[in-house]
Amino acid sequence: MKIGITGGTGFIGRCFVSENCGTHDLTILTLEGETPLHYGNERYIPSDFSKESIKKAFGDCDAIVHLAFARPPEGRKEALSDYSDSISLSERVFKAAEEEGIKNVVVMSSRSVYNSSMKMPLTEDDTAPYSIYGAAKLEVEKLGDPYNRRGMNIKFLRSAQVMGVGERRNLMTVYLESSVRKEPLKVYGEGISTKTYIYVKDVSKAIMCALNSPDVSGAFNIAMERPVSNAELAALYCKVFNNPDNVIFLRDKKEDGEFWQIDITKAKNLLGFRPEYDVESALTDMKRIIENN
Repeated sequence: MKIGITGGTGFIGRCFVSENCGTHDLTILTLEGETPLHYGNERYIPSDFSKESIKKAFGDCDAIVHLAFARPPEGRKEALSDYSDSISLSERVFKAAEEEGIKNVVVMSSRSVYNSSMKMPLTEDDTAPYSIYGAAKLEVEKLGDPYNRRGMNIKFLRSAQVMGVGERRNLMTVYLESSVRKEPLKVYGEGISTKTYIYVKDVSKAIMCALNSPDVSGAFNIAMERPVSNAELAALYCKVFNNPDNVIFLRDKKEDGEFWQIDITKAKNLLGFRPEYDVESALTDMKRIIENN
């Protein structure tokens, strides 16, 4: 399959390219002056990301994977204006695909289109973004609706929180750093806050499942089968990284107490997606990657 990719040098994009460059013909748009890593026979094309440049690069592709979506620097309070360029880019990708007759398009969305006060497990039926980032992702989904009504098959993958080596800083990367250094893992409160995660390699798998379902459109949740509490997450890091019983509970620190559970029935039934990794096997693979590097 000939696949055009935006965001191919980002966290998810690098994984997708490395996993699929040997079996598919990949063309990745990059920013002018960017020097990407090479994993195989994929092609990188510098672009200004105008509609015409997208059409020129992807015109002979069978499908498009749209991953590009800029986020503000860590630590800065977000505003909707931070995402205006990414929303506009998404619209240009949809327009270019439609004009080139490319109906099969996969777009990364996010669990951020939901919030923790909604009925669990979360299904694709309702949305209520808990952040401006989530509102921006939902805006991209809404932009795709009229294209789907005109005959395109754009699929939006609403991923659970993604784990993997190289992810932007969050609780999991803090735990990873502490585990590698054999330092204590700190858990707020009793560690009852619970989330559903997904390993980055399963995100790559979900993208291919979506590409291999060219006649399907709409939003799809992708996640691991079972949610994990912060206390269990810390214990699994200690187990995998041979850092036994090195968890400290900071019971004077307030935790959010949120519970997230994501239903992936729709992705199973319509895309044939089933995650290969749970948290422990994902951490085991991450440990292998770190040791090899």
